[in-house]
Amino acid sequence: MPERAWIELEFQALRQDITMLADAAKMMVTFCLPAAAVVYAVPVVLQQASQPFLWAICAGLASLLLTAMVQSFCSCLNGGWRIGTYIKEVIEPQTNGGLQWEGVLFDWEQRTILHTEAAVLVVSTGALLANLAAAIGVGIAFLKGWTAFVPAMIAGIFAIVCIPAAWRTSKIANQRKEYSRQLREILEERRTIERGADSPVTRPSAN
Repeated sequence: MPERAWIELEFQALRQDITMLADAAKMMVTFCLPAAAVVYAVPVVLQQASQPFLWAICAGLASLLLTAMVQSFCSCLNGGWRIGTYIKEVIEPQTNGGLQWEGVLFDWEQRTILHTEAAVLVVSTGALLANLAAAIGVGIAFLKGWTAFVPAMIAGIFAIVCIPAAWRTSKIANQRKEYSRQLREILEERRTIERGADSPVTRPSAN
């Protein structure tokens, strides 16, 4: 098979992977947000709104759903950027200008103030804050004494768990630049090894 065909196959496979990651992120959002909202309605529907234990379970389940959403959302974005950087550094240079999208997108992202990950952070932070507000509201409306703080404490703990993923996502622009540099170094090392393997072996002359 010609080298150009291999390049095209690899490009198509990687672009399909990016599409799958984007679809997975959308599915997590469309499932987890409504599911978390429904969970808070369970004690009211069951007419057990005064049960602290039930509210604690519901707050924990809703927080778990949103935590999974944030973690998956951030991981999918990071994975998509890594694949795109590989396309930019490895595949696009072999097309003699035929493919430029990832390179142009990379340069544009480096020059803009608001990066793509800002939308992910807004959605993730908004969902976690809404969950915390809902947990606080539940405590005020239905619970008494120290038990009123339990749902909010649970939601707060899960929100704290999401901070590392959100922090990594906020630094994706810098991470992508570093990843691009590392890819170039690896490619240069591989080319050096290939040139050394292809060069003729010089044997010492016999005296």
